[in-house]
Amino acid sequence: MSKLVHEIMNPDVLGFPPEEPAADALGLLLALGASVAPVVNTVNAAEGDARAVGVVSWRDLVEAPPGSSVRDRMKTPVVVVRSDALITQAAEAISEHGVHRVFVVDAGGKLVGALSI
Repeated sequence: MSKLVHEIMNPDVLGFPPEEPAADALGLLLALGASVAPVVNTVNAAEGDARAVGVVSWRDLVEAPPGSSVRDRMKTPVVVVRSDALITQAAEAISEHGVHRVFVVDAGGKLVGALSI
């Protein structure tokens, strides 16, 4: 039987709010050795209910003019898979969209992790 995405995903995902200054986001990505992060709107901060609304890479941010926000530099749409999907479905999404990672959401659309190749 094939594994499910939640069994192999990374639940620790760095996300940026859309209003985050691009320079600050770039600094954090570089400090953590990360290449990309989702841009998230928080629906209910008390419950950590974050929804991915875009994605931003260090390449997007390094070219940002002074005063730019993450929203100004993010790309859409975000490639997501559900946490209860088969890993073969995640592989298909990665291949179909030509990306190296997908972000993982629960049945309600809440961001819960990332899966990369």
